[in-house]
Amino acid sequence: MFKLLKRHLAFISVISVLPIFIATPTLGASPSPKGDSTKGVTGLFIKEVAGAEITSLNSDYAFDPASSLKALVALYAFNQIISGKINLEQTIPSITSSNPHGCSKFKSNTTETLQQAIKQMMQISDNDRTTALIKYFNAKKLNAFAKSIGLKKTTIKLVQVKPGFIPIGCVDPKFDQNDPKTVSGNYSSLRDLTKIWETASNLKEPFRQQFMNLTAGREMFETEGYDYSGIWSEIVKISREEAPVGLSSIKVGQFLNLIHSNTKGGSNSLCYKTANCTNVRWWVSIINLTTIPYCSSDGGLSSRTYVWGYFSAKFNSNSAIYEEANPALTSFFRVRAEPLRELIRNSLNNWEFCSA
Repeated sequence: MFKLLKRHLAFISVISVLPIFIATPTLGASPSPKGDSTKGVTGLFIKEVAGAEITSLNSDYAFDPASSLKALVALYAFNQIISGKINLEQTIPSITSSNPHGCSKFKSNTTETLQQAIKQMMQISDNDRTTALIKYFNAKKLNAFAKSIGLKKTTIKLVQVKPGFIPIGCVDPKFDQNDPKTVSGNYSSLRDLTKIWETASNLKEPFRQQFMNLTAGREMFETEGYDYSGIWSEIVKISREEAPVGLSSIKVGQFLNLIHSNTKGGSNSLCYKTANCTNVRWWVSIINLTTIPYCSSDGGLSSRTYVWGYFSAKFNSNSAIYEEANPALTSFFRVRAEPLRELIRNSLNNWEFCSA
């Protein structure tokens, strides 16, 4: 456990040295978190499902989760499905556009199945589908649902203008640029966001697997041929790097066959006090659910499931570009699966005893 903590502290140091130089942020009534100062705020939280916390830094700090909050909408949908009120094949009003990551479409212009809308929201982070789903379910009910499952720092901001809430993944047009506490008005914390995924992990079958099938990660890679989040390729890479000397590629392949990983990330940004957008403030986060197989010395096979996430809030970059051309974001996403490295290594150290 001590080595695990050291590894995670090293990881925190990596995401803490992004090119950031902002003033101490204070979101709502949140206490001043560790990491406040000229370096913004970073956080990391890892917990075993139905088990103990492994690492926690700023896990209760309320920040702008951007699209990471979309998992709440998916979980509420499955809550309604399990209760028999709707089903995945049901046709609902939806919104589509040429830019699924835009924020200007609020009026339904088509219909599609609930399953397709959730899939597009969770796999490619479609903002239009997300807005349509929140309209369909009602933002007030989603906020009430968040409280009912024990989320203490999660809210979708309600407004008087259409569509009645700030769409997840979008910017509040009335934010105060001189003192932006959150770029959207939507809030959550690592503890809340990981609890959404832990709750999803505890859904009864077949609903649990149906939920996971509609998310980014391994299932998306296997059904769509790619993983929008990039998490699965990183897990494969880490597993091969951490395999003990002498462990065959066949054994590593058997190990990978038993790993499952599902994820949702998000980012929001704003050009801060500069007309030419050379000073950009970012909020980025990744939330994940991963099941790792374990082998005992007598060949017994078991598995453990973990929820985890990390964020960097209010860090500055000189670029509004989301892709790899932005060094700040490249630094953040380059380590997207690092919280799993030590857990994967610990499992692989005994994997020679298992035939899987």
